[in-house]
Formats: sequence, C-alpha cells, structure tokens
Amino acid sequence: MKRFPYLLTWFLGLGFLFGMPAFRTTTVAPSFVSKAWKIQSIKLDNPVDFNGDGRPDTELASFLDACTRDDALIFEANSNLITDKGTLHCREDEPAKELTGHWIYDLDTHVISVVDLKRIDDTVQWKVLESTSDTLIIRFDVLPVDGRTALKATMTLKAAR
Repeated sequence: MKRFPYLLTWFLGLGFLFGMPAFRTTTVAPSFVSKAWKIQSIKLDNPVDFNGDGRPDTELASFLDACTRDDALIFEANSNLITDKGTLHCREDEPAKELTGHWIYDLDTHVISVVDLKRIDDTVQWKVLESTSDTLIIRFDVLPVDGRTALKATMTLKAAR
C-alpha cells in the first residue's frame, strides 16, 4: 500500500508527458497523396526551339507521345511513386502500373524530392506551387538543353477521374 502514491504519481506523470501536444508525433499527408495525377501542361519560362522548326516552344506536353500523355502519377503514402500506364501502352509488354521511383515531401519548403529508379543517383526537386483536391502545380528544372543552363518549367497536373 505504501507503493500506491509512487505508482499513481508515476502513471500521472506518464499521462501528462505523453498527453502534451509538443510530444505528440503526427504525420500529415499532403493533399496530393493517393491520387492519380495526369499531366495537363508543362510550360517553359524561356521558350526553346525543341523540334527545330524555327519557332521557340513554350509547351512541352505537346511533345509527349499519346501513350505517355494518358499516364498518371500516384504518390503513395508509403513514399512509392507509381506510374499508371493508362489505356494506351507504349510497349505491348508494358505493365498496367509500375513502381518508377520514391518520393519524400518537406512540409516546410513544399518540395517533393523524387528519386527515379532508372537514375537512382539523381534526385530531382519539385517545388509545389499549388496543391488542391483536383490540381497539383509544381515547378522544376528541365535538363539543360545546351549542357550548361537548366531551364525552369511549371507543370500542371489534374486529378484523374
């Protein structure tokens, strides 16, 4: 019976300690998680003549094959990046869905870091400009065309229905 006050104090102390909000760990999933996102546009800040027709191009999505345009990106809660290949496949043996990378999101900087499984040594940074239930807008660097300067682009993705 003499131990009861000590045990009560110990249990109350634990309850207070773990009940304090500062000691709780909560994970908030960004609004883009667990949804399929299709590319609507990829706009360059500074136009570049990609197809050699003498006119600078600002919209890169038009250069994607139809089999790529119907693909969707899925940011799974477990940090896997899945590509849903849609109804049009670029190859006959292409799987319907494929693990194409891993991602992590920094809540403070609003940056998604993506590791492409085909280029594991290369992590790309996607700055989230807008994230709503049906729109995801990200800013990123396009690989340098001239080998020196990275181009800036803004990609708009829409939630697949």
